[in-house]
Amino acid sequence: DGTGSGLYVTSDGAITLQDVVAIGNSGGFGASLVNTTAATAAKVTLTTGEFSDNSTYGLFVSSHGAITLREVTAESNDGGYGAFVRNDGVTSPVAVSLTSSAFNGNDTFGLQVFSRGAITLNAVEAIKNAGGNGAFLDNHTGAGAISITSSEFTANFDGGLAAWSHGAITATDLTAVGNTALGDGYNGVDLFNSYTGVTAGITLTGINIFTDNDASGLVITSNGAVKLANVLANANEDRGLHVNNTPSDRAQPVTLSGSSTFKYNGGTGVAIDSDGKVSLSNIIANANGDAGAAIDNTTGTADVVLTGASTFNTNNTFGLYVRSAGAIKASNLTANDDGALMGFGNGAYLNNTSAASARAVTLTGVNVFLRDPGGLHITSNGAISISNLTASDSSGVGADLDNTTAVSAQKITLSGTNVFDDNYSSGLAARSDGAITINSLRASRNGLLAALGYGADLDNSSAATPQPVKLTGVSLVSGNNNDGLLIVSRGAISVASLTATGNGAGTSSGRGAWLRNNVADAAGAVSLSGTNVFSGNDGIGLYVQSVGAIQVSNATATSNELQGIVLQNLDAPAASPQNVTLTGTT
Repeated sequence: DGTGSGLYVTSDGAITLQDVVAIGNSGGFGASLVNTTAATAAKVTLTTGEFSDNSTYGLFVSSHGAITLREVTAESNDGGYGAFVRNDGVTSPVAVSLTSSAFNGNDTFGLQVFSRGAITLNAVEAIKNAGGNGAFLDNHTGAGAISITSSEFTANFDGGLAAWSHGAITATDLTAVGNTALGDGYNGVDLFNSYTGVTAGITLTGINIFTDNDASGLVITSNGAVKLANVLANANEDRGLHVNNTPSDRAQPVTLSGSSTFKYNGGTGVAIDSDGKVSLSNIIANANGDAGAAIDNTTGTADVVLTGASTFNTNNTFGLYVRSAGAIKASNLTANDDGALMGFGNGAYLNNTSAASARAVTLTGVNVFLRDPGGLHITSNGAISISNLTASDSSGVGADLDNTTAVSAQKITLSGTNVFDDNYSSGLAARSDGAITINSLRASRNGLLAALGYGADLDNSSAATPQPVKLTGVSLVSGNNNDGLLIVSRGAISVASLTATGNGAGTSSGRGAWLRNNVADAAGAVSLSGTNVFSGNDGIGLYVQSVGAIQVSNATATSNELQGIVLQNLDAPAASPQNVTLTGTT
């Protein structure tokens, strides 16, 4: 309570203190503990102490030995840090350990630690510090790791936690909420170990919360593998989560496991830049100011994989944006109402055309894209395979699939039930140099603002060799502004149980279905099996142009503005004329 420091210890040996109170000293530190002059590294150990309401630092510790602080409180110190701890002035790294301690309400930093050895925090809090980070941990001049468990860094003036290391950084149950960002722009949490020669990674386990921070919630920069679990990063002014491990000279993965949520952030919900494999599970990324999730690992050759079920709704641009030089695999995607504010973007944009060889894009489970400027956009050098796809109510194309840049012919396959309704342009557009196969197609009322709006527009006519187009199951195309179904191919076309009604209102000549394989160097038949209905279309009900045989079964064509059915294979070679056959009831 005087005009100097409360406790001042200088020693050539170890310092061990217990049950120390240094409060309200107006002219110096609460306590200063220094033993850097020891002939050999000597420890500093402090158990149970309070260092609060002092005019400069609450606690100052400088040593060449290991430092252990347990049950320390350093709060409301007016002119300095809650605690300043360092033992980085030695060649041989020694550790710093803090347990069950609080550094709150101080005038600058809550806690600063400089070391060349391991830094360990367990049950530490740094809250409402007014002039710097809640905690700043730096051991990048040595080789030790940083480990943080069950600790909170909240409502600090310039970032919650910053950790810079030359070793691995691990954290469990980490919380950083409501931290502001001064000019240098510290985030809720900054974790950095991307120094030259460092290969160690960054790992977060347990439940980790980063919300309401003035900059980004969690920013990770590493040369190593990044493994995160159960991240909640909502309502941050910039990004919820940003991971960058591209500086590595060898591809390292990024993994986000468990269930994670990224909502209401001013920028992208979750942004990942990597040279390695990116694996995410059970992501919710909704209502963000930019994309819900943006992933780029085009600087490597590894895959991007999303497992479980993930939701990307009401983001200002893209719901999910992925660029990769590897395969892209996802399951159970939902991306609705994205891009509405900016007027551009897709529910999901997936592009792996930078792959050196054919790498597939695969969506399994149930995948839904509603009310986006463009629902689903896939551009690939490999096969495209999707199950149970719904892409409706978009202000562009419902689903736009293209793998024509592949070096060799690659397939497009839609399995399960596939629905494309009420899109302003076409419901489904598929371009390929390989086979196209679609099961149980429904495409209705597309082309709301575009005369070129087809129900489904399928084209593999640019294939080097003839490739088939197949529609299996039961298909319905109705009320589309142009043709209900347009197929252009160099190979065989087979359609099962097609109903095409009320199409073509936007052109006054739109067909229910137009099937063409009479392009240059085409080969193969056109066949319609099952039961087929073509009624009430503004042009021809069914129009087939082929160089091969044409076979149609059980066809009903009524109330079309032009012909009910037109079948033409006059382009077949004169030396081998092809049959036209109608079977069943027509």
